[in-house]
Amino acid sequence: MEKYRINEYLTLKLENEKTNIYVNDKKFIQCKYLLINQPKNRNFETFDSIDEYSEALSSDLESTLKIEDLGISYEEEFRAHCSNLQAWAELEYDTRLLKSNLSFPLLKKLTEAGDPLARNVFKEEIGRRLESGYLPVMKYLNKEGYINYLENDEMYYSLLEPEQAKALFSLSKVIKERIEPSLRFYEDLDVNPYEYFIVENKRVTALRLWHLQIRLFPTSAIEEISKLTSLEVLQLSNNIVGKFPTSFSNLQKLKSLNIKAISMGKIPESLTRLNSLEDLDISSNNLTNIPNSIENLTELKELRAENNRIKSLPEAISKLFLLKSLNLSNNRLISLPETIGELKNLDELRINRNNIKELPLSVGNLQSLDFLHLGQNNLRELPDSFVELKLLITLYLNDNKELDKYIIERLPDLIDKMPSLRNLYLDETQIELIPKELRKKRRKNRQIIIKYR
Repeated sequence: MEKYRINEYLTLKLENEKTNIYVNDKKFIQCKYLLINQPKNRNFETFDSIDEYSEALSSDLESTLKIEDLGISYEEEFRAHCSNLQAWAELEYDTRLLKSNLSFPLLKKLTEAGDPLARNVFKEEIGRRLESGYLPVMKYLNKEGYINYLENDEMYYSLLEPEQAKALFSLSKVIKERIEPSLRFYEDLDVNPYEYFIVENKRVTALRLWHLQIRLFPTSAIEEISKLTSLEVLQLSNNIVGKFPTSFSNLQKLKSLNIKAISMGKIPESLTRLNSLEDLDISSNNLTNIPNSIENLTELKELRAENNRIKSLPEAISKLFLLKSLNLSNNRLISLPETIGELKNLDELRINRNNIKELPLSVGNLQSLDFLHLGQNNLRELPDSFVELKLLITLYLNDNKELDKYIIERLPDLIDKMPSLRNLYLDETQIELIPKELRKKRRKNRQIIIKYR
């Protein structure tokens, strides 16, 4: 058995043709080798770490060759490992010199063993590798929990530009929560489901703060969020939020905003100045109206405003030309504005659970509509223009008590003129038996699914 002592805490031993690392005379891990095909004409000075080097070059040789196939003896391999770890120790445990999945576990073990140098550089190395911006290593540090060894300010200043770090650190103090990074790897990161932020190019691009324990989400917190000017996604639902300051309109890159159930009462003016907004959720907020200034959100594609107390829609809603999905279910609407028909790109409309008695003729102009929920209203009939909804696939008419006569007399002919219709819901109407004409429709090639009481 060969043995090589690097320092008081770190030793390598060649045992049964394997090189093993010992920390405080206890076996820690078996050394691994890395076989890489290195082109002669490749410039390697641009690589900052072994991680980047091995990622950039092919390591397929490891699956086809063993180190002995190259004429390298176990003793030579042992001495190579000793040389690498000796250099690593002499350069104050610089984690760039080894693969991260070895350097950080080993550095952590040395820290736990009482190595004063390891203790001194452990957190510093975590911060430095985060600061490098190399995502595979950042992902590794996050997934394996190394980021948790850093204090909030250490973590934020390692990951972010100074101004962004300052704003996020101030925000975390205001809301009394540690906001964890996600780094855009949702699928395999064990992140907090309620509070996290996403980093891209050392700036915060997404922030999620759900169900916070604080009694009130203060205006000062919104002011700090407003400084994160690269934000594209912001989720603040299920908090009691104070006022939105005018500075909120600084978030000009914001594309998705979820402020569901934040008890805001009315839509703040600063919100309607977010000109890049594509997705907006203002549901469950006791709203009584939508302001005319909503027309400023010309990039909006999805608007969710269900579970409020909205009595009418402004005609300005027609200016949202790109809108594809509109949810106004469970409000107090009596009618829709005639201008609703100008939403040519709308493919989903939910206005169920309102008090709507009739639809405007312009509804027939919604040529892209394929889903329409009209259930639980007070409709008596549908406008003649309804047959123009040629792409409509799913239609809910359930629980419209006054619509029975129309269904019996007119609906069969209407279905004939709507070639795409496949799902028709008539539940909770006063119809005892489905009309014979509708039963015939089901026997044809159309295969319409009609559900009723």
